[in-house]
Amino acid sequence: MANRRIKVRGTDQRAVLGIGALAGLGLALRGLSPTGSAVIDVVLLMLVAAGAVWAAASAPWWALSGVAAVAAAIAPPVGPLLIGVGVFGLSLAVGAIRRSQPIERAAVAGAAMLVLSMARELRWFGTNSAIAIVLVATVAGLGVWRRSSRERRLAGYALGAAATIAAIGVLGILAAGSSAQPDLREGNRTANQGLRLLTSGEFDLAQEAFERAAAAFARADDDLGAPWAQASRLVPIASQHRNAGAALSGAAAAATETIQRQLRAVDLDSLRIVDGRIDVDAVRSLQAPMRELQSALGELEGAVDDARSDWLVSPIQDELDELQLEIDEQQELGDKAVAALEVAPAILGANGERVYLVMFTTPAEARGQGGFMGNYAELTVDDGRITMSNFGRHTDLNEAGDRPRRLVEAPTDWLARYSQFGFRKGPDLVVGEVPWSNITISANFPSTAQVAAELYPQSGGRPIDGVISLDVFATEALVGLIGPLEVEGAAQPLTGATTADFLLLEQYTSVGSKEERVDLLETVARETFDALLTTNPPDPIDLGRALAPMVDQRRLMGWARDAAEQAVISTAGMDGTVLSGLDGADGVAVTVVNASGNKIDTFLRRSYEYRTAAEHDELRLRLTNGAPSEGYPDYVIGNSVGLPDGWSRLWLTVYLTRTVSSASIDGAELRLDPGFEAGLNAYSAFIDIGPGETADIALQLEPAGQPIGDRVTFEPSPLASEERWTVEVAGRTESDVPQLVPWSLDRTTE
Repeated sequence: MANRRIKVRGTDQRAVLGIGALAGLGLALRGLSPTGSAVIDVVLLMLVAAGAVWAAASAPWWALSGVAAVAAAIAPPVGPLLIGVGVFGLSLAVGAIRRSQPIERAAVAGAAMLVLSMARELRWFGTNSAIAIVLVATVAGLGVWRRSSRERRLAGYALGAAATIAAIGVLGILAAGSSAQPDLREGNRTANQGLRLLTSGEFDLAQEAFERAAAAFARADDDLGAPWAQASRLVPIASQHRNAGAALSGAAAAATETIQRQLRAVDLDSLRIVDGRIDVDAVRSLQAPMRELQSALGELEGAVDDARSDWLVSPIQDELDELQLEIDEQQELGDKAVAALEVAPAILGANGERVYLVMFTTPAEARGQGGFMGNYAELTVDDGRITMSNFGRHTDLNEAGDRPRRLVEAPTDWLARYSQFGFRKGPDLVVGEVPWSNITISANFPSTAQVAAELYPQSGGRPIDGVISLDVFATEALVGLIGPLEVEGAAQPLTGATTADFLLLEQYTSVGSKEERVDLLETVARETFDALLTTNPPDPIDLGRALAPMVDQRRLMGWARDAAEQAVISTAGMDGTVLSGLDGADGVAVTVVNASGNKIDTFLRRSYEYRTAAEHDELRLRLTNGAPSEGYPDYVIGNSVGLPDGWSRLWLTVYLTRTVSSASIDGAELRLDPGFEAGLNAYSAFIDIGPGETADIALQLEPAGQPIGDRVTFEPSPLASEERWTVEVAGRTESDVPQLVPWSLDRTTE
């Protein structure tokens, strides 16, 4: 029977074609999409399946058995596998009966095709499809070979027509694609450029880039919509590329046109401080275009997503991936900007007067937050007008207010750790006389801000709505924007490159008495804020660029009493929560607090190592006191704890998600005081370090042997010099790993 021709009767022909059409419909319902167009896919699958089943209706039983066996072998368990086994059994029955049985053979072929469409995903994409196509084509070819000469000619004509249509489609898409490709690449390139400019705040240049992108995508859309490109919609793979290009070019043209139109409506200059006031109505007017901008970015993202197909060649996939990354980054920034604009009017006093406490800190005297609060300012904001309603030293707050002062709303974990430093004393739990000297003792700024908000009205101030903290490096960034400051006692005008060094160390040798130095600190802070608010307010984009690194380095932090405003601050990464966003990963943060009562911590150098080993993980801290024993005033290198000049006493705290099993200092046992703060284990100890000496501290961590790398976050403390980290995992060492240490201070003071 294998060598003789098979003739299928008319009634059987109709049944066979019906089985093929049903198989094609089943393939379409299974989600097969050879062209990417739903209607064309259904029609094409039904035609191809009908033709293949028609041909297989006369194929040898053993060929049908082979297809059924392969389908069963790669079918997923249960349903498809049982169907595959059943089809294989039916093919064996056809062979055993040894009659024409075209309907049964067609049923075997159609069912085998459906089972193949359900096959498990093999190693490489397209492997299943390739196997199915080869098997079905082979069986169909053997079936046609067994038909009459007339039927073989008809099959040849059909194949020839299909090949002609495919050739026309491929040639058409090649012609349209070669014409559209330069514009698609130009649109992709300029859209990427526009997104990067948007991220960096160059709105005018971004608008020009998106305008060029919209024009380029529109030209590409015209080319891909040309009549000669339409035949490619019938050709698998070629249609995927045509559809991807058309979808991307059409949607991207519309989206980029919307983006550049919305950018024209965004006037960031309206956010500039003019005569001490920000126009609240101008802030509100930015909300709608920014939301529209985000919506347009979402449409562009949708266009990129719709253009994706597993059949696209790698270069096109890579370009789509690159554009997607840029869109994702800008959308994240845009979401933050939209959220900030929503709450900005309230923050600016649109609904009534707001009062904010500003802490000026210096890491010359270390605290857990980074530095000691030397001065403070009170800002009053009413309908956008910003005034400095009070300014003074921390000692003014220590001395002011009625007694007793109490903390009743402070976070419980904060009070448990820091009451010993003057925040609760005696049976009445009253606050000590100098709480503002240690107000920044914690590394967790939201807790510190809550304590300051409760304590400030009891220290002569008014109830406050928020707290801002900035250190000398953040002040230096502001000075760089508002211009050089002429300060009596400074050898040169203070600039964006010299202010921090002057405030950290130089002032102690160039300014005479302590009283004069205190007045100088006040002068720098006052003049900086006066220029910021009135005489020389910076461009909003320049201000954002200058302060963004300060936020990353925890040198600029904020807190708001209102929960919605605080949520925006947290989303911006400005809330100063210690080791935030771990999401179950491990974290390490190391802080020090000056316990000597001096300004010696500018000389502190820190080098940390984290090692994993089979028996335990080890965290090693090397703290070097680079201070001299002479040459500086007593309030710099002297101390109030009876140590010789140049000695440093530090209260060390290590925040961990892990636990410490043992600790040592210079080889001797070190007793750590365990505690708990901000959801973290906090281990503390007092450390004395002589001038030029290094304290070598080793902590062994439990549980041992946990993976490190992306799972561990190392958060730096913003002191005067950078922390240097070395991480050793399974014998491989990485020093100063950028992804583990979020920032690095380029300059160090010797």
